[in-house]
Order: sequence, then structure tokens, then C-alpha cells
Amino acid sequence: MAFSETFLCEAHRHCGQNRAEVEASRSCGCFYCGEIYGASEVSAWIEDHWNDGTPPQSVEKWTARCPRCDIDSVVGDASGLPIDDQLFLLAMRERWF
Repeated sequence: MAFSETFLCEAHRHCGQNRAEVEASRSCGCFYCGEIYGASEVSAWIEDHWNDGTPPQSVEKWTARCPRCDIDSVVGDASGLPIDDQLFLLAMRERWF
């Protein structure tokens, strides 16, 4: 299945500031390494800070890091995206890396 540029751009929004979504998921997929794993395996987060004077983000908006490759390319199944489809993960990797 081919994924449109629009779909991949919309899907990419789910890989950042996604702690709440990942924690609401059963499984996650990483579009960098292609691994699929239980959402409970995600234990490392990036707390996004901005240098524009805004306060730090709430915990729910931290970004998940992959427990396999440590890259912030994690998408949870609570997003509604086909994270168990290797073609989707590959298309995301090709688009964003």
C-alpha cells in the first residue's frame, strides 16, 4: 500500500509530544528501526524545552524514545495509525530519514 505525502505528514505529528498517546496505547512502532513492542516498554522521554521563554511542557507532552534504538520516532496504536504495518513504518522512515 502506498501512503500519500499528506498522510505521512499527518502521521508524523504523532511522534512528538506524545507521552499521553503512547501511555494510552497497547503497542508502539518505531519508524526508524522498524521494531514493534509493547507500549509499556517505553521508559525514556524527551522533555522538550524551548528557548523562547515559555515554561517547560507538561509531562503528557514529553516525546517518547524508542527502547530499541533510542530515537524519537515512536508512534502508539492509540493514534489510530497502522503501526503494525511494516510498509507504513518503512514509508515513514523513507520520508523522515
